[in-house]
Amino acid sequence: MVLALLAGLCGPAMAAVDVQGIRLGVHPDKTRVVLDLSGGAAYRTLLLANPYRLVIDLEGVQWQLGPEGAPAGKGLVSGMRYGTYSGGTQRLVLDLAGPVTLQQSALIAGSGTVAARLVLDLVPASADQFLAGAAGGSGPALVSLPEVTAASGSDPAAGSQLAAGTDSAGALPTPDLKPASATSDQGSVPLTAAPDPVPAPLPAVGGNMSTAWLGFPPPLKPPPPSAGPVRPLIMLDPGHGGVDPGTVGASGAYEKNLTLAMALEIKRQIEASGRFRVQLTRDKDIFIPLRDRIAIARAAHADIFISLHADSHDNADHRGATVYTLSENASDAEAEALAAKENKADLIAGVDLSNENQMVTSILIDLAQRETKNQSVRLADYMVQELASGTLLNRNTHRFAGFAVLKAPDVPSILLELGYLSNSQDEKLLQTKAYRRKMAAAILKAIGDYFQWQRTLTQG
Repeated sequence: MVLALLAGLCGPAMAAVDVQGIRLGVHPDKTRVVLDLSGGAAYRTLLLANPYRLVIDLEGVQWQLGPEGAPAGKGLVSGMRYGTYSGGTQRLVLDLAGPVTLQQSALIAGSGTVAARLVLDLVPASADQFLAGAAGGSGPALVSLPEVTAASGSDPAAGSQLAAGTDSAGALPTPDLKPASATSDQGSVPLTAAPDPVPAPLPAVGGNMSTAWLGFPPPLKPPPPSAGPVRPLIMLDPGHGGVDPGTVGASGAYEKNLTLAMALEIKRQIEASGRFRVQLTRDKDIFIPLRDRIAIARAAHADIFISLHADSHDNADHRGATVYTLSENASDAEAEALAAKENKADLIAGVDLSNENQMVTSILIDLAQRETKNQSVRLADYMVQELASGTLLNRNTHRFAGFAVLKAPDVPSILLELGYLSNSQDEKLLQTKAYRRKMAAAILKAIGDYFQWQRTLTQG
């Protein structure tokens, strides 16, 4: 793991820096990744295995790539995605064709019409070498990258030649880039520490909430006493977000945007009713790891948890909403495949899960008490009943699968697939305010039905 300060390019005001382009150049001995920047920013690189990925986190930047977006994969990079990870951190995740090492990285100062560039060189490596690089030591190493002047830092292979779509294939000179790590036969040579002042360290991957859901869930303190009856708290969880777009619809709509729009409409209606309190796991386009979504709900003492998603299918004729609850055994092959896809959200966003206890999943399922699962099923039944009155439902309306986001042991939870983005009609409907209002109204009715049932049980 390397955290570096792109020195000498930031003015004292530390205005937001634009990432203006991402380019790939394939050379005989390496693949070069180039980020065109309008200035300097703190960045960190992280190698992750299973599957092989390189994560680049940047602070104080914004994405301004233009209509061309990110390039398709080539060389040692098979694909990429980018977006907000958490707080002010932006993340670029490179999917790798195989194990690599980060041979060198450097900042090249801009000159005239040539943008500043962050250049990273990837070279093929063995699996053992990759894992050694991914281990990263006990913490981030701070290094100071020297400012490279335009005279000494011109890099045709990373600059204008690549911008024109050509790769120099090593025929043109390369500047003396500072390696991200230096090695010799005797082992690793530590990097020089950055002089003061140093930027504040980036937050740990997954944020402060990450430890709240590793191993056995900690016992929760009871909510503070209230002077009167406390309205039930509804936790809405808009799926995906930030660097993880989720499903991309038939005409290009992002699942992460549609789930957030739906959550905000449900929130508006819940608040207008005055019957319940409501909270969202995210209210903007940021990435939140799956286990943190659960931790947020439990820490807030949520009474129910509703995760919102939008489905996809190879058959474009598949339509309608579907409600899922947790089960160790999937109700059908499609439910099992969907759970497997959704549970990969953390991998897609470049979260390091290497330290996760492999027993956690089975432990959490065991901890999901029968009562909580039964309550989840009852909530799902009311949801199907109310949605059927005014929205289109899938033929197999209530399904069961091992969704990671439903594994809170003490919060009744459902996952609502709002429709199929692979179906152009569903995609169009979910983009209309009128349909979202109608669906949100049905969801609110289902929530009301559920708590009326709860009151009936309480009153005996």
